[in-house]
Amino acid sequence: MKLNPKYLDPKKTAVIVVDLQNDFCHEISVLHRKRSRNKACALRVYKFIEEAGKAGVEVLFAQQIHDPRKLTWRQKKYYERVASGEREFGAYKGKLKIPCAMGTFGAEYFDYKPPKNKLFVKSGFDIWQNEQFKEFLDKHKIETLIITGVELTCCILYAVLGAEERGFNIVVPKDLVSGVDEGKRSQDNLLKIIGEMYAPVVNSEQILKIWTQKSGV
Repeated sequence: MKLNPKYLDPKKTAVIVVDLQNDFCHEISVLHRKRSRNKACALRVYKFIEEAGKAGVEVLFAQQIHDPRKLTWRQKKYYERVASGEREFGAYKGKLKIPCAMGTFGAEYFDYKPPKNKLFVKSGFDIWQNEQFKEFLDKHKIETLIITGVELTCCILYAVLGAEERGFNIVVPKDLVSGVDEGKRSQDNLLKIIGEMYAPVVNSEQILKIWTQKSGV
C-alpha cells in the first residue's frame, strides 16, 4: 500500500506508542530474550515523537500492566499455559515469567516518562480494550494513526487490526516497530502482510518529510 500525504494532516493524526516498557526494552527483564532491536527501536521512536510534537501531532502511549485481578478465568488459564511453556508464543518458547507485572520495574516505560493524561493502560495485548483511549480519539476527531512500538507480532498487530476494524487510516513506520531479536523472521513476514492488507509500511523519514512540507519549513 502506498502512503497518501493527504491522510497525514497533523490536526487529524495521532502517533500511538505501544509498550516501550522495561521488560521489552531494558537489559534487566523477566524475559530471557535478546532485546537489542527493541531498545534501538525505542530510542528511534522517542526522537520521532519529539518531531511529531513539533508538527502539532498528538502522541499517545499504551502501557501493558499484567494484573490477574482484571483477567477473566479464561485469560488466567491462558497465561498459566504461557508461563508453563505449554502454550508456545512465537519467539517466546519454554517456561517464562509474564512480563510487565503490576508495580514492577519491568512494567515501567523504558527511559521515558509519558504524560499521565496521554498514557492508557491495558491488562492484555489490545489497546482497544481501553475505553478512555477510544474516547480520546473520538473527542479529538483523530482519523489517522501512526502505530509504533513493540511487540510487532503481538500488541502492534492488535493495534493495527483494531484500527482497521474501526475505520482509521493507518501508517506503520517499519523502523519504529520491533520485537525480540529471536523473532525477526516472523516480524519481517508480518510487516509484508500488514503492508499488503492494512497499512502503508514506510520509513519514518517519509512521514517527517511530509509534515515538513505541510508546515512550509
